Order: sequence, then structure tokens, then C-alpha cells
Amino acid sequence: MEAAMRKAQIRAGTLLAIVSILVGLLPPLVALAGEPTTVTFWTFLDPRKATPREKAWGEIIQAFERKHPDIKIRAELFPWKEISPKLIVAAGGGRGPDVTMVEMDLREKLARGKILEPLDRYLATWDPVSRKDFYHPDTRVIDGKTYSLNLWSNGSALFYRQDLFEKAGLKPPRTIDEFIKAAKVLTVGPEGRVSQWGFAEGIARSQPYAHRFLFPLIWAAGGTVVGRDGKATFNGPAGVKAVQFFVDLVKVDKVMPSDIVNLTYDERLQGFMAGKYAMVIEGMHRYSHTQTSPVVRGKVGLAYIPSWDGKKPAPTPVTGWDIGIGASSKQKDAAWKFVDYTLSPEAQLIDAKVAEQIPARLSVARDPFFQTPEAAKMKFIMDYLALSSREFPLVENLDQLIDLFNLAIQENLLNNVPTQVALDRAAAKYNEALR
Repeated sequence: MEAAMRKAQIRAGTLLAIVSILVGLLPPLVALAGEPTTVTFWTFLDPRKATPREKAWGEIIQAFERKHPDIKIRAELFPWKEISPKLIVAAGGGRGPDVTMVEMDLREKLARGKILEPLDRYLATWDPVSRKDFYHPDTRVIDGKTYSLNLWSNGSALFYRQDLFEKAGLKPPRTIDEFIKAAKVLTVGPEGRVSQWGFAEGIARSQPYAHRFLFPLIWAAGGTVVGRDGKATFNGPAGVKAVQFFVDLVKVDKVMPSDIVNLTYDERLQGFMAGKYAMVIEGMHRYSHTQTSPVVRGKVGLAYIPSWDGKKPAPTPVTGWDIGIGASSKQKDAAWKFVDYTLSPEAQLIDAKVAEQIPARLSVARDPFFQTPEAAKMKFIMDYLALSSREFPLVENLDQLIDLFNLAIQENLLNNVPTQVALDRAAAKYNEALR
């Protein structure tokens, strides 16, 4: 009897050991079936804070978790400029996030580096209309695969002093000639003692932003900034035309101050808000900031970036952020559920209503909310994005491209280097760095 009991105990112990080993080998989701799956999300927006964009993300995450109680989102925070470098480092050790915000300009580099997971098997569950329901869906396809999707978009526009235009009997310019005319009328004071300039753009080496006006003018003239081979083409006829127009605003038309060579992007906007400049090209995400100034509050009008012939506005350069799944994620299916929800009309509307973020989905623009006065500014840029927009070229060294393009403008203004020569030098230097 005792022998039989000992055999039964041995068999039970052996079975328990085998079960313990098997449970230990199961993935966490199965081993801890009663606990929710944790999906890590790399972002620069803290969903616990109360700023509009962060509050919106808090609401989006809460809404997702209510729909998916078996999944919890853990936001891991980084400054926005550090997300891409940290993704590259973490992927090397297989320690990347489940879901991450993706810097639009670097999505190709992250895709080719196998840092992002291809989304095609998940996108196969979407109908063709949904897959095309973005402003520039084809630009997300890299070597036949999609690695990220646009989360929100933004564009730039001409910010102008509506009160000054009305007082002068001017309409928002549609052509470059009308733009120059308005800038001349709105430049106040004799040479050397100008109190108000018609226009300004910052081209300081620390914050060069002329490209946000001039790249659209190059595109509007039928030119390109970078060719299909990745080499700079901004020194072609369209580039020369755009840059010559820009430097002439200082040298010939005298509607823009010569000290823009030391003017930063932020200083230029501060000058506009102080009444020093009557027009600037600015991103829509800065509009609400302009309304903090008592000088221009309620007086800032919005217009499309003027083009050469006025038949169609110059394309607004698209900026924003994408969202993707980390290639090293162990929770890809759960991660996709979160990505899918962030791109749903429900989540996109939360972001628009709470944070005034521009939805990435074209269909969301048809929501009645965007016909209300509250959403008028968002509707303006959404219409512009749909009518005429273009993304900056997908090159790994976009910052260098912009710096060299800006340097060519400085060479003309400071040293009188002819526009064609200055652009040729800049393009050659950029192309040399590609070798």
C-alpha cells in the first residue's frame, strides 16, 4: 500500500514538474491569461498632462482601453528629437517599443533599417478605400511594403495682417506679383527707418526656414528639389527663379530686411506678433500661439501660399508624424489594434476637437464638426492639403540639404554671389556628400 502511494506521489510530482516547465515556456500572454497585455508606446506627448495635445492622447488611450480591456498602453516618453535615434539603438538589441511615433522625414531610413514592422498583413484587413484614405498614401510604400501610416498632418500657409490688408484695400495675394505688390504697400517708413516690413523669413544658420516658402515655389514652377537618384536638383531653373525672387525682396523690392540672415524662425514669428512684419509663411500649428499677442489677436488672416500664375496655389509642404510598430515587438497583434484605433475616425476626432490636430484621414473631414466656426482654421488647412500639397523629399540627410540651400541664399545676400553660382555650389557639395 505504501509503495503504491509512493508511486502515485512520484507520478504527481513528475506531472507537476512537466506542467511547470511547459507553463514557463509559454509566452507571457498565455502564461498570465488573466492579466492584460501591455503595449509599450514611444511618444513625446505625456498622456497624463493637461496641455491640449497631451490631454487628447490621454483620452485616446482611455477610449482604446475601454474597447480593449485585455490591453494596456504604457506610454514611454522621449523628447521628439530623440525618438528616432533611440529607435535605432534599441532595435540593435531587440529592445524596441511595440508602437512608436515615427518622424515623417526619417520613415524610409527606419524602414530600410528593419526598425519598423511591415504593416501589409494588417492592412490587408482594410478595404481599398480605407487604405487610400490619406493625403499621400503612396509615399508610405517603400520597396513594395508599408511600414508606417500618417497619424496627423500639418501644412503651412500665408499668415497676414487682415486689418492692415483691409485698411489698404488689399486682397490676399494669389500670385507672386500680387504678393510683391502687397508687401510694398505694407512696408512703412523710409529706407533705414522702416517701422513695418511687408514680409520676413528667418534664414539664420541656426534656424533656416526659407525652404518652407521656396520649395513650394520650386514645385509650383514644375521643378524638383531632389531627383530620383537622390541628388540635389534645386539648382535647376525653377530653383534659380524661386531664390532670385526671394533675394530680390531684400535687394530690389526692399520689402524684407537685410538682417534676415541673422533672423531665426522663432524671432521672425515674434516679430510678426509684435507688428513688425505684415506677412509670414507659417505652420498652422503656430496659429493659436499668434493669438496670445494683444497686437495681432483677432487680426491674423490665412491664405494659401501664392503661386506664379495664381491658377492653383503653390503646394503647402506637409509635415506631421506617422505611427508604426516596432520590428522587435513581441506583441504585434495587440500593437496593431492600438495603431488601428489611433487612425479610426473616433480617435482622429478626439485629437481634432481637443488639440486642434489635423486628421490624417480624408474621410474625417466630412464630419459635421468641421463645418462649425470652432473648426474653421482646421477646415482651411485640410482643404489646402487636399487641393495642393506635397511632402518634403525623403532623403536621410534632409537637414543638410536645407542647410546648404539656405547657405546659397546667404551667399547671395552677404557676398553678392550670383544665384545660379551659389545654388550650383550648394548642390555640388550636397551631392559630393552622397558618395
